Amino acid sequence: MKLPFHNWMRGILVERLPANAALSIATLLLVGVFVAVASKANAQDSTTQRPRVIQQTLTPHWTNDDSFWFRRQNADGSFTGIRVDASTGEMTEVEPGDKSNVREVTLKGGRTPRSGGSSEAHTEITFVNQTDQALQLFWVDSGGKRVQYESIPAGETFVRTTFAGHVWEVIGKDKTKFGYFVADIEPTRLEVAKPAQATQAEPERRGRRRRDSRRDGDWTAGVPAPNNDKVIARLTEGRLQLQDANADEESTEWKTLIEQSQLLESYGDRASESAEPLKLESPQWSPDGTALVVRAVVPYETQPVHLVESSPKEGGRAVLKSRPYLLPGDPVDETRLLAFNTETGESVELDLPWMSQRFWNLRFVGPHRVLLAVTERGHQRFRLFDVDLSSGEVTTVIDEQSETFIWTTHKTDLPRWSYLEGSDEVIWVSEKDGYQHLYLVDLSGENEIQPITQGEFVVRAIENIDEENRVLDLVVSGVHEGQDPYLKHYARVDFSGENFTLMTDGDGTHTATFSPDRSRFVVTHSRVDSLPVHELRSADGKLIQTLAKATLTPEDAKLNLPQVFSAKGRDGETDIWGLACFPEDYDPAADKKYPVVEYIYAGPHDSHVPKSFRSAPWHRDYLNAGFIVVQIDGMGTANRSKAFHDVCWHNLKDAGFPDRIAWMKALSKEHPAMDLERVGIFGTSAGGQNTGSALLFHGDFYDAGVAACGCHDNRMDKASWNEQWMGYPVGDHYSECSNIDNAANLTGDLFLIVGEVDTNVPPESTLRFADALIKADKDFDLLVMPGVGHSDGGAYGKRRTLDFFIEKLQPGSSSEQPTSELGGTTEEVATALIDVEKLQPQTAWKDIQNHYQTDLETLKRRLPVRVAEERLTQTAAFLNAWESQLKVAIASEGEDTLTDADAEIAQELMASVDEEKSDLKTLVASSEKLRELAPFTSQLITLTDLSNRVKTLNGQAMAAEMEQLTESIQLSIEGTEPSSVAVSQPVLDAAEDLIRSYQSWQTFYEGYHPDFNWWVLDLAKATGDKLRLWKETLTVDETLTQEHSELAAGGTLQLPEPAAEFAFGETYPPIQEWSQREATWMPSIVRRFTRRGRDREKNAARLPQWKEELAVLELEGKPFEEWSLDDQVDWHLLTAEVQTRIERKRIEDSGEKLPPATSSVEKDLSGTPVGRARIELELRRQFIDHSPEELIELAEREYAIVRSEMVRVAQDMGLGDDWKAAVERMKNHHVAPGQQPVLIGEMADESVDWLRKRDWITVPSFADYCWRMIMMTPERQKVNPFFTGGEVISVSFPTSEMSPSDKRQSLRGNNIGYARATVHHELIPGHHLQMYSNERHQPHRRTMSTPFWLEGLAVYWELKLYDDGFARTPEERMGMLVWRAHRCARIIFSLNFHLGRFSPDQCVDFLVDNVGFERRNATAEVRRSIGPSYPPLYQAAYMLGALQIRQLHREMVLSGEMTEREFHDSIMEAGMLPIAMLRQVLKQEPLQRDEPPRWKFN
Repeated sequence: MKLPFHNWMRGILVERLPANAALSIATLLLVGVFVAVASKANAQDSTTQRPRVIQQTLTPHWTNDDSFWFRRQNADGSFTGIRVDASTGEMTEVEPGDKSNVREVTLKGGRTPRSGGSSEAHTEITFVNQTDQALQLFWVDSGGKRVQYESIPAGETFVRTTFAGHVWEVIGKDKTKFGYFVADIEPTRLEVAKPAQATQAEPERRGRRRRDSRRDGDWTAGVPAPNNDKVIARLTEGRLQLQDANADEESTEWKTLIEQSQLLESYGDRASESAEPLKLESPQWSPDGTALVVRAVVPYETQPVHLVESSPKEGGRAVLKSRPYLLPGDPVDETRLLAFNTETGESVELDLPWMSQRFWNLRFVGPHRVLLAVTERGHQRFRLFDVDLSSGEVTTVIDEQSETFIWTTHKTDLPRWSYLEGSDEVIWVSEKDGYQHLYLVDLSGENEIQPITQGEFVVRAIENIDEENRVLDLVVSGVHEGQDPYLKHYARVDFSGENFTLMTDGDGTHTATFSPDRSRFVVTHSRVDSLPVHELRSADGKLIQTLAKATLTPEDAKLNLPQVFSAKGRDGETDIWGLACFPEDYDPAADKKYPVVEYIYAGPHDSHVPKSFRSAPWHRDYLNAGFIVVQIDGMGTANRSKAFHDVCWHNLKDAGFPDRIAWMKALSKEHPAMDLERVGIFGTSAGGQNTGSALLFHGDFYDAGVAACGCHDNRMDKASWNEQWMGYPVGDHYSECSNIDNAANLTGDLFLIVGEVDTNVPPESTLRFADALIKADKDFDLLVMPGVGHSDGGAYGKRRTLDFFIEKLQPGSSSEQPTSELGGTTEEVATALIDVEKLQPQTAWKDIQNHYQTDLETLKRRLPVRVAEERLTQTAAFLNAWESQLKVAIASEGEDTLTDADAEIAQELMASVDEEKSDLKTLVASSEKLRELAPFTSQLITLTDLSNRVKTLNGQAMAAEMEQLTESIQLSIEGTEPSSVAVSQPVLDAAEDLIRSYQSWQTFYEGYHPDFNWWVLDLAKATGDKLRLWKETLTVDETLTQEHSELAAGGTLQLPEPAAEFAFGETYPPIQEWSQREATWMPSIVRRFTRRGRDREKNAARLPQWKEELAVLELEGKPFEEWSLDDQVDWHLLTAEVQTRIERKRIEDSGEKLPPATSSVEKDLSGTPVGRARIELELRRQFIDHSPEELIELAEREYAIVRSEMVRVAQDMGLGDDWKAAVERMKNHHVAPGQQPVLIGEMADESVDWLRKRDWITVPSFADYCWRMIMMTPERQKVNPFFTGGEVISVSFPTSEMSPSDKRQSLRGNNIGYARATVHHELIPGHHLQMYSNERHQPHRRTMSTPFWLEGLAVYWELKLYDDGFARTPEERMGMLVWRAHRCARIIFSLNFHLGRFSPDQCVDFLVDNVGFERRNATAEVRRSIGPSYPPLYQAAYMLGALQIRQLHREMVLSGEMTEREFHDSIMEAGMLPIAMLRQVLKQEPLQRDEPPRWKFN
C-alpha cells in the first residue's frame, strides 16, 4: 500500500523548474512505484493463490453529461483507466498523466465534496492564477478535512500531481472560496480568474421536516413574529399571550389568548382518571405571523423500565438506570391543534381530531396553511388534512382505512408522503390496492387522487423527484417475470402515471449512479449466486454498453456461493424465496448428512434475505463447522403483496414458519444430504422472538435454538413497533403470540442470550421468559452479558452460539446413532481438536482491525465523559484518520485483490467508522442539550479532567470553584419547572457520566490529600448531593429519544472539528506498516486452546489429545521446518503449555505435597510450598535449563554486587559502610502527604523524555497520553504496599483512615528514591507500555503469559536506567538499588520457600535484613508472594527475566547486530514470550520441532 501520491511527490512551479527536469523526477518516482508493485505481484504469484474476484465494483466518475471514466481491474491486480463516451458507449484506455491530451476545465461553485478513495490513477492539474492575489491550494480528504498545500503567487502557473478523483479547493485572501475541482483521469488545465458560482441550488434533504418559522426560541420569555418584531408571543405559567413590542412594556399588558384552566372546561371529558392536568405545549408562529398554533395536551405519565448495570467501567456499586418506556396499551398523551388569529386574538375553530402524541406531523406549506398527517393509534386509519389557519377551513385530503394495518412507521426507504412545492401536490405511498404504490394527490381538489404506479409489483424507493419535468425515478421490485421478486430494478414514470419505463432488466438486484442530467446511468447488477455485471444504460432502458463483468482469478477458481431457491408456501401457490449455504466439502452424492441451521429475522418492516453478491462466504464459521445454513423470507414480511404482508397482523408468532418449513422440505428433496432431523435456528431481536416461537410452536421440526435479546412478549416491547403489527387495543392475541405465556410448550434445546443494559428491548423480556420456563420445569441455557446492550453478544456471544449448535446438533455425525447392547448410545469418536482444513490464518488485516478496536476502546476509557469537548474532538480526529487511511489502503491494494476474509474485515472497519460517526453525532446533540440544561457542564468537566490528577492542588482556589459550581447547580434545579424536565436517553446517559466523573474525582482526593480534606471536602459532599438532586430532575421521554436518534441519523448535525493536537500523532494509523505482517496460522489454534469452556474436567481430559495432534500438525501441508518463525514459536509455546498442564495434574494427583506453612506472628500470612518437582516443571515451561539451586546461587552473586553498590552509595551519603542507615535516611526523603500524584506525573514525564532523547524505544504518543491514575484503597495497601501500574497506575499513599504508625510506614515505604525506580517500572517503558503493546501486537500470546517477559523486562529497564545515570542523587540511587536488592531477594526467599526451606517468617526477616524494607511492607510482600494468587516462579521471574534480557542485549546490541531502538521495539512487537523464545525471534533463527531452545546464563 502507498500513501496518497501527492503526499510525497511535491508540486512543480513551472516557471521555476524546467519541464524536462520535472518529467525526469516524476518518471523516476513512478518507476519506483511500478517496480514495487511488480515485486509485490511476483511475491504473491510465488504462493498458491486463493480465488479472488476481479472488478467486483465499478465506480463511474462523471466528467459531464456525456463522459465519465472508471478503473478497469486487470487479472494481475493492476488497473487501467477507461474513458467512456456515454452517448455511444465507446471505451478508450487512458494513460494517466498523458500530456498529449490535456482537458480545459473550470472551477465549480457550491458545496465542496469529499475526495473519493485513491484511484491509483496518477494525474496532474495545471493551475493558472489569473488573479491579482495569491491563491492557496487545499486537498479535501475523504473525511472532508482540508489539508493545506502550496500557495500560487498572482500571475503564476503551478502543476499539482494528484490522483484522479481527488478534490482540490482554491481559497483566496480573506478566506474567499474561489471554488473546487475534482481531478480527472487525464491531465487538466484550470485557469482561475474569479470565484465560481454555484450552478444549482443544494438539493433539499427529503424525508426530513423543514425547520418551520419561529418554532424554536425561548417561549417563556417571548418569541417575536416572523418578519415582525412588533408582536411577541409567549407561553408562560400556563397562558398563551400576545404583546405589542413597540408599546411601553410596563404599561402594555399581555393579552391572554388561552390558559390551561380553560382546557378542563372544554376538554375535561377527554381525560381518563389516570391523566395528569391538561396543559398547553409547543406554540408556533405561522410563516406570515398572522396565526399562532398551540397544542392542547392530555398528558399521561409514562411508566419506567429499569436496567441494572452490574459492572460499570468505573467500578464501584451496580448502577440502576431507569427511563420512561411506552409499552403497547399504555396510556399515551393525546393532543389537539388549536389556532389563534394574532390580529384579533380570537380563536380559529379547527375541525380536527384528537391525535395520539406519537403519530402525527405538521408542515407549513403556505403563509398560514399547514398539512397535518394523522395516524390513529392502532395504525388502521391514516388521514392528511389541509388546514387554512386564517379561515379555519379543514379539508380531508386523504382518508385511508384498513381492516388490518396501514404501514406508517418503521419504513426504511419511503416517506409516507412528500409535498411538491411547485405544484401544491403530494406524492402518497400506500398498499391500499394490494401492493405498495405511489399516488398523486392534488391539494386544490380539482383532480381526483390518481395512481402514479399500479400493478403486481412493489415500489421500494423514490430515487429522484424532478418537479420541473414531472418525472419520478424509482426503485421497484417484482417487475420481471421469472426473476426473484425481491430484486431491485430502476424505473421512470411521469407524475401522471404515463410512460412507465423499466430502465433495467438484468437478472440481479441493481444499484445505479446517474449522469448529472440523469439521461444515462451506470448500473451494477448481481445476485448472491451471480457475479456483478456493470452496464451503461440510457434513461429509456436501452443498453448502451456492457462496461465490465466480474470474473474470478485464477480462471479455474470457484467460489462457494449460496444457492437461491424458491418453493411453494403454505398455500401451495405463493412462491417463497430464500438461500442455502453449503460447506466447502459438501458432496450431495455422498452418504454424509449435514444438520441445518436457519438464521431468522422476520420483522415485518422489511424483507431480510440478502440479494447482492459478496465474495466472502456467508456464515463461514457455520459452514466450516459442517452445517448447512438457510435464510428465508416467509409470509408476514414486507416487499411483496399486501396480502403477503398481512399475515403478520395480530399474529407475530407466525413468522412465516409454515412457509419456512415447506421451503426446507422442498429443498431437501433436491439435497437429500440435508438432515431435517437436526434443525437449529437462531436470531437477534425480533429474530430472538422468532427463535423462541420456533421451539414453542414448531418444536416438532426445530431441535435447537439460540435467541438473543428477543422480544418474547409483544406487550413488553416498545409500543411504536408492536402496535404497528399487533394493533391496538391489546387483546388476547398478544397472549397467544407470547413466548412467555406459552413457555410450557417448549420442545428442544433453547439458549437465551441477553445484554443487561439493552435499551431497545428491555432485558426483563428474556428474564421473564426464563422465569416462565423455570416454572414450567423446562431445561434451557441462559447467558446474561454484563455491560452489553441490544446485540447477539458480540464475538463471545457468536462463539457460544456456534458451540451450542455443535454440541446439540453434532455436525459430522449422523442423527441415527448406533446403540450398544445395553440400549445406550455408543461412545462418540473423538472429534479432531485442530481442523486444519477449516483453519483461518491470522492476517495483517485482522491485526489492523485489532488496532482499531483496541485504540478506540482505550480512547473512550481515557476520556470517560462522552460529551467532553476533548472526547468529541479526539474521537472525530480518530475516525477521520481511520476513514481516510482505510480508503487509501483499500484503493492502494485494490479491494478486489484482498482475500475474501480481508475484504470482509475492511468492509467491517468502514462500517464501524460510519457507525461510530453516527454515535458521535448523537453525542454532539447530547452535548448541546446538556449544556443548555446544565450551564455548569463545562466547569464540571474541567474540574474532573483526569489529567488534573498529576497537578498540584490548590485547596483554597478549589474551594472557591466548588462554591461557584454548587450555586450554578442550584440555579439549574430551581429553573426546572414544575419539578422535572424531559430529556432523551442519550442526554440522561451523558448526565450520568458527569455524576460518575464527579464521584471518581472526589474519591481520588478524599482522605489522601490534607488540603482537600481541610478546604474542599464538606463542599464536595454538598455539591455531590446537589448534583445528584439535579440529575433526579431529569426524566427520559421516549419521543425525545426517538427525535434525538433521528436528528443524529439525519444530515443536519455536523461532526465536531477534529482535535488540533491529535493524541495519536500525525502519521496515525500506519496501516501501510501494519499490512506488511506475514499471515500466520498458529494464533487461531492458540486461541482455541486457551478459550476456557464450561466443562473443566472435559478440557483437562482433552490435553493428551492436544498433545498428540500438535505432535503431527502440518500447516498448509508444509512440514515444521517450512513454517514461519512465528508459527514455530507459537507451536513450541502451546506444546510446552499442554505438557506442563498434564504434568501439573500428575504431580497434584501423586499426593506428594509439602505441608502448608503459616506465620507464627501474622495469622493471615500463610502459603503452601509446591515442591521441587513443580519448580523444575515450571522452569522447563520457561525453557530455562537450570536447577533451583543454580538460580539461587546466581541471585546471591547478583545480590553481592548490589550490596557493594549500596555500600558505595552509603559512603557518598557520608554514612560509611552502613547501607542500612543510608536506606533509613532515604526512606525519610519523601514528598508531603497529598503530593505523591504530582511526583509520579513528573517522574513519568522524565522517563519518557529520557527514552526519546536517547532513541532507545518507540513511545507512541497515545501510549503516553492514555494512562490514568487512581488512589489505592487502604485494604489493598495491606497486600500491595507499593503502587501498581499498567494503563491505570494505582497510587499507594497514606490515608486519613490509617493509624499514625501506618501513615508513617506508608510515607517511608513510598519515598522519592523508591519512586525513581517504580514509576517507570509501572508506566513507561514498563508495564503500561508493555500491556499497550501486548494488546496490539501478537495479542494471542498474552493468554500464555510469562512473568519473565512481563516483570523481567520492567526490571531490565530499572537496571538500564540506573546504569545510564537516571538516578540524580544518592538517595535516588539508593532507592533504585533497594528495589534491585529486593528482586534478588525474591529469587532467594521464594525458591527456598517453595523448596520447603524457608518459613513465612524467615521470608519476612530475610527482606527486612537484606533489603531494608519496613516490616509492615515486607510482610505484605511475602503475603502476596507465597499466596495462591501468584505462580511459584512469579517472584523469581523479576530479576531472572531482567538478567536474561540484559544478556540478550549484550548479544544483539553490543555486538552491533541491532540498534537500541530496533532491539527494544522488536521485543515489544514480539509479544509476551519466554526469553529463550524471544532470542530466536530477535535472531530470526528457525526452530526444530524436537529441539526447543534452552536458556543458559553465561
